Amino acid sequence: MPGGDLERLRERVEVRIRDAAPSARIERLGTSEPLLTGEHAPIHRILCDLVGQRGSRGAPFATDGGPLGAFDLDSVVWGPGSIEVAHRANEWLPKSDLERCADLLPKLVDELCR
Repeated sequence: MPGGDLERLRERVEVRIRDAAPSARIERLGTSEPLLTGEHAPIHRILCDLVGQRGSRGAPFATDGGPLGAFDLDSVVWGPGSIEVAHRANEWLPKSDLERCADLLPKLVDELCR
């Protein structure tokens, strides 16, 4: 979770793994920092207005948004399609979702570049 102690969480998970499987090999491959963009951030407000969403929603997966926070960049997770079918075999998205995204993306860029 944003604001949490990632290293402490890793240590706790590793202890549990070693307790359950002492001979297990644990290898850290990378980090994906949590993402927390404030509801006051322009990208959040504008995008919520464009898609008709009220407030923030969490997502139980990693994105590049968290690491971008290290550069003081506000990020949101948004795009066409459904996460239920994304990033897996037979991934698909309805043409109407892609068309809606193609319509909204220029509007978002226009609003943010004023």
